[in-house]
Amino acid sequence: MLLGAPAVPAAARDLKEQADPADPADRAPEALPELAALMAAGRLAVPIWRTYPLARAAQAHADLEARRNRGKIVLLP
Repeated sequence: MLLGAPAVPAAARDLKEQADPADPADRAPEALPELAALMAAGRLAVPIWRTYPLARAAQAHADLEARRNRGKIVLLP
């Protein structure tokens, strides 16, 4: 380990070693530039299922846990 470098927890190292390059979720950091370009070009559509005021965050969380959503849930300030 380099002096002054943050220590990487063992669990994080283990997860990195188990990463599957074929799984899109495991290549998310590499996909960010492509996603940013699609978003900038207006070619990336993110479906929003429902918006909630921050005061109703508990309801939003309950909907996520119950898998009621058919798109993204957005919390508003």
